[in-house]
Amino acid sequence: MKSQVGVRTARLRHARHYVRVLTDAQYKLYLKGSQQMALRRFDEERLQSDSAWTWLLVQPPSTRTDQLVLNLANATASMGEVRYDVRRERIPRLEAQRDAAQRQGDKQAEGAALGNLGLAYAKLGNFRAAIQHYEQHLAIVRDIGNQRGISKALGNLGEAYRNLGDYHRSIEYMEQVLSIARDIGDRRDEGAALGNLGLAYADLGESRTSIEYMEQVLTIMREVGDRWGEGAALANLGNAYHALGDYRSAIAYHEQDLTIARELGDRRGEGVTLGNLGLASHALGDYRSAIVYHEQNLAMAREVGDRWGEGDALGNLGIAYRNVGDTSNAATYLEQHLRIAREVGDRRGEANALGNLGNVYYAEGDYRSAIAYHEQDLTIARELGNRQGERQTLANLASAYTAQGDHQTAMSYYEQALIIAREVGDRRGEGNTLGNLSIAHHNLGDMQQASEYFDQAIRIFRAIDLKADEAMFSWRMGALYGQRGNVARAIELMQIAVDLYGAIGHPLAEPCADYLARARALLDEQQTEQT
Repeated sequence: MKSQVGVRTARLRHARHYVRVLTDAQYKLYLKGSQQMALRRFDEERLQSDSAWTWLLVQPPSTRTDQLVLNLANATASMGEVRYDVRRERIPRLEAQRDAAQRQGDKQAEGAALGNLGLAYAKLGNFRAAIQHYEQHLAIVRDIGNQRGISKALGNLGEAYRNLGDYHRSIEYMEQVLSIARDIGDRRDEGAALGNLGLAYADLGESRTSIEYMEQVLTIMREVGDRWGEGAALANLGNAYHALGDYRSAIAYHEQDLTIARELGDRRGEGVTLGNLGLASHALGDYRSAIVYHEQNLAMAREVGDRWGEGDALGNLGIAYRNVGDTSNAATYLEQHLRIAREVGDRRGEANALGNLGNVYYAEGDYRSAIAYHEQDLTIARELGNRQGERQTLANLASAYTAQGDHQTAMSYYEQALIIAREVGDRRGEGNTLGNLSIAHHNLGDMQQASEYFDQAIRIFRAIDLKADEAMFSWRMGALYGQRGNVARAIELMQIAVDLYGAIGHPLAEPCADYLARARALLDEQQTEQT
């Protein structure tokens, strides 16, 4: 008996010691900006702190052990989000924190555990489960009158609904967050709320509105001296300009973000920004530079042990190699992404990898395999309630069936995609789907319906100032008219595309202009010969 008491006393002392060690690492280093130093300390003590967790989780509930669970959960709240396996470690430990808080009547700790559980499920792509936990968190913080907690819970709900593609509900939650931040005079929270509103409008395809919000965020973050927030605003501005097809402006913003990440010593943030630069370089057609950026991102993700970031970087490398025609390397990187996504339980990442593998097989002309991968992607998107992912996958399936010459099946998938785009209010997605439907009807010889869908698409692109999208579909339709012998209409549409590409400095402006000039010269030559 004495020996058992002695062992228990020693284990309690051991757990208290590592609570102090990790509390210092989190609050004196990690949350003060010295993240890499904090994580090194965390890793050095990982074996011992995991031993403390393992012991505590199997102890009969008592005030003493409950308090240690709460303290250890608090000490690992931020670093554990980075280091713990979400499904095997993070969620069980947060559930233990929640249960201990309930037994001890600690509503504040219970709310914190529920909020973090929501974040953990969101990281797994299970946004429905995340919402359930966020709603419980919201009920608790409202009950105890914690305005900042209410703001945080509402913000998390808004983010979850945004990830589900329910952008209008997301905006409703974010507007409540913005109102609270302004009421309590919290400029940082105000900036965060404006940023999340900007992201929701970006997802709706309203990039100009998104930019207006992000510019307000940038002003606030510079005003309060928040360099992290400033970097995030710059990144989001870069992404918004990317969506508009203004890739050079996007790069300029991402380069400013990169400077801040390096100044702060934020290796993870630096890697993400390098990935954004890779995407912008890719869009400019500079695939070699894109590959270099993504390789740097991959190296940094591995350096800091970020498996999720590693998967994303591998996925981006796969896409880049596909676009330079190296489908073998592309498939290798995407299969690595798929393996990591499945290992860490990242269902959304798994779906993305499957979809991108489908695109690789499409590029190789193996449309049956492409369809098989896209069908797996579609199953996951529907399981997760990811409406935007479902819409995109339906469009990919339509492209594969079009390539097989099965235009009726393709049209059926595009029509399903159109319904989703309209349901979630995604104007850009609606415009692109209408454009694809116009091409499908054109391929079937239904020129009247093709023209009607095309006109609807162009009206949307002009309403939300998507010059790159309008140019792309104008060029594609021009090419189809050319194939049917309607040269005058073909040249008219291609000229519109050239002018639009030129207006935004798009990399396709010059090659399209050259092609159009040659087509005009050939037409003039043919007309001269006829006369």
